[in-house]
Amino acid sequence: MMSVSVDGFVAGPHGHAGGLAEPDRLKRWKLDRIRRAGTHIMGRVTYGEMAAHWPTSTDDYAAPMNEIPKVVFSTTLDEATWTKSSIARGDLADEIATLRHQSGGDIIAWGAQASPSRFPEPDSSMNTCW
Repeated sequence: MMSVSVDGFVAGPHGHAGGLAEPDRLKRWKLDRIRRAGTHIMGRVTYGEMAAHWPTSTDDYAAPMNEIPKVVFSTTLDEATWTKSSIARGDLADEIATLRHQSGGDIIAWGAQASPSRFPEPDSSMNTCW
């Protein structure tokens, strides 16, 4: 079971989004999507939570989450220390347009604020998913 607050915070019964066992087929599909991604984009809060968890995790998702290049959108974060992380401080649409042309794979976005309405429309030459 998951809950969402009025301001968009998502959490499960133990303070994180995962609450139920994940079927094997779903897990394989999600791992495949992560491995195919060229870039993982997120905001500062999601970055902070993931950077605190994945580097030391032994979960099946840990390796691909640590290996994928990550871009955190923030004007307040001083440094991004999680492996293969960088900070984008410019206009969201401009930064994503740049990523689309250099990514080499899907761009994935996770987090409470990862709303497709905030991102520019994908163009037909890009294999981009959100």
